[in-house]
Amino acid sequence: MDDLSIALFAFLGGVSRYGLGLWLPTWHAFPVATLSVNLLGSFLLVFIGQYVAHQGWLSARLIAGISSGFLGAFTTFSSFSVDTMKLFQQHLFGTAGLYIGLSCIGGFFCAELAYQLAHRLLKREHA
Repeated sequence: MDDLSIALFAFLGGVSRYGLGLWLPTWHAFPVATLSVNLLGSFLLVFIGQYVAHQGWLSARLIAGISSGFLGAFTTFSSFSVDTMKLFQQHLFGTAGLYIGLSCIGGFFCAELAYQLAHRLLKREHA
């Protein structure tokens, strides 16, 4: 029943993203909420895959539900694309460039940070 687990977690991820979108303000047309969920999702996906999955705390079904379901629905490339398009349509080219840069480079940085943290924690536990 991995499909059911993924579907339930996807519901929770989508609702969480929506809630954060209501809670986090837009700052001078800058899509803070979408950037925040995508950066957080980049970190969590790698950390869960590299650290949590190796701990044996959670079943493979639960890991799949969280990774593919929750984080898949929580993060959003389509909203990133639409937000960028809207910034271009408003002729906010500098803001669009900043958003693209922060999203891409920031997402990589968050993923790398999660990877390094996970491996340091695993090393410490096995020392």
